[in-house]
Amino acid sequence: KSLLYHPSPSKDNRYLAMVEADVTAKTRLLILRTDNMQEVLALPMPAYDELKELVWAGDTCLYFSVLNQEGLRLDVLNMENGLVSNCIPPQQRTFQHLSYHPGALYFDADIDASTQIYEYNLENKQVNRLTKARFSASCPLMTDDALYFIDYTSAGDVPACLPKTNIRLQASSFDDVAHFLIDDILQAEAKESEIAANSSAEKPASETFGRPRAYHKLSH
Repeated sequence: KSLLYHPSPSKDNRYLAMVEADVTAKTRLLILRTDNMQEVLALPMPAYDELKELVWAGDTCLYFSVLNQEGLRLDVLNMENGLVSNCIPPQQRTFQHLSYHPGALYFDADIDASTQIYEYNLENKQVNRLTKARFSASCPLMTDDALYFIDYTSAGDVPACLPKTNIRLQASSFDDVAHFLIDDILQAEAKESEIAANSSAEKPASETFGRPRAYHKLSH
């Protein structure tokens, strides 16, 4: 027996792709025709490769993530010629919750130490960060008008919406040194404290401690 998971229909609904795992935990990419559920393609993963997630981009390209001893990578299968090519080479960061909107793939990743939303531009192969959540942002879904995702806050998970007009792309790379966003917050707080301290130091003594009171012998 085998397990089937991560079903993903092609955009024209002709094909249904999914992950198949057998009892030995070996995985393969399985593609069926939706009209009769007959197998069109079965692509076994190489030894020690574990097929994780998959998502269609258009009608002919199927993107999928694979984990092995070298790390997590992103490959694409071209249904027109049957060839598999690599998009993101094996690396040690985590990316998951793949989704597609014309022109790009979307996922959450820990490139900047905290989990944020990123896009992978299918034309220029550039990875861009879309969010800068205080704690983490995950499970992206892009539409024509906005980016929907799960924002983790001090109150827990909450649904969030970021209008496209408010998105500021920041070029990123899986080769970047991990940058902790909490460092930015602490640096900003330290800078505010320094400004406040400098502001107090520049004030006259009369403003800092109050105006001197007139001497009165009964008060001393």
